[in-house]
Formats: sequence, C-alpha cells, structure tokens
Amino acid sequence: MGWYHFRHGEYAKTTQYYERVFAQRAENPDYYYHLAAVAWAAQGNAEKALQYLNAAVDHGWTNATWTERQKQFSILHSTTEWDAVRARMRQAAAAAQR
Repeated sequence: MGWYHFRHGEYAKTTQYYERVFAQRAENPDYYYHLAAVAWAAQGNAEKALQYLNAAVDHGWTNATWTERQKQFSILHSTTEWDAVRARMRQAAAAAQR
C-alpha cells in the first residue's frame, strides 16, 4: 500500500502507511525507509526525511546516485546532514563491494 500511495503522489498516506509498518516490526527493507524519506521530504519535513534517509542506510541502502536524483530532497541540499548521509551511502556501497 505504501508504494501504491507513493506512486500516486499521496505522500501523507505514504508516510501514514510506513509509520504503521515501522511500528509493527523492527526490520524492514531498506527501500521502505527510503520511500518514507522521499515522502516526508515531499511534504516539506526535512527532519523526518533525514531521519528516514539515515534509517535507510542503517538497513542497507547504498544507492546515493538514486537518492541524489530525487527532486523531493532539494529541501535538504543546503544542509550538512545531506552531505553526511550521502557520504554514508557511498561508504556503505564501497564496503559492500570489497
């Protein structure tokens, strides 16, 4: 359901769905957290977007290039946290290739 709402631009419904999922279980796929981050950013909530971007990395997300292409994250571009989370993604990707 989260993906459905996301694809239809229903970002508030997307975040509501994923918040329920995260409350029900501790382990979820990395892309769930990334989608939640995009949806929060689309709603203008930079703090939640960064929280979920970091959670995505914590759960294995390494695709910094994909993340950088998401226009919703433009609200983060002037922050040091944006640079830090992208660096974490790149470090995780490099570690996975070793």
